[in-house]
Amino acid sequence: MSGRVSCWLLVCGLLVSGCKHRVWVDSVPAGASLTVNGELMGSTPKEIEVAWSPFAELELTVQAQGYRPMNVDLSDDLSIGRILAEILGLRWKRLTGRAVRTEHELIFIREHGTSGTWLPEDARRN
Repeated sequence: MSGRVSCWLLVCGLLVSGCKHRVWVDSVPAGASLTVNGELMGSTPKEIEVAWSPFAELELTVQAQGYRPMNVDLSDDLSIGRILAEILGLRWKRLTGRAVRTEHELIFIREHGTSGTWLPEDARRN
């Protein structure tokens, strides 16, 4: 019975206080800048650490010169459901932030004009 109580205490503690998680971000091409909620985190490829708390937004923006910027909602990676799955799967290193939790590889698309202005050669250049 005490094992269940400990598990629920851990879940409640995470929900109240939040926790830190590691995320691996890579891109094609490499060297894209990474920002989380407006804070510069470096450039790809890179392992970043983010602080998660319930209902807080964690928006990763990845930008490379000459390519369209990309946004990734890291809150989806760190949802309550996924944290419960980590607990039930006994993935303690991921749960405690000692191992990478999620990985994202982003493939950039070159900047072009509006829809309908691309030529077949534009698609081949990527």
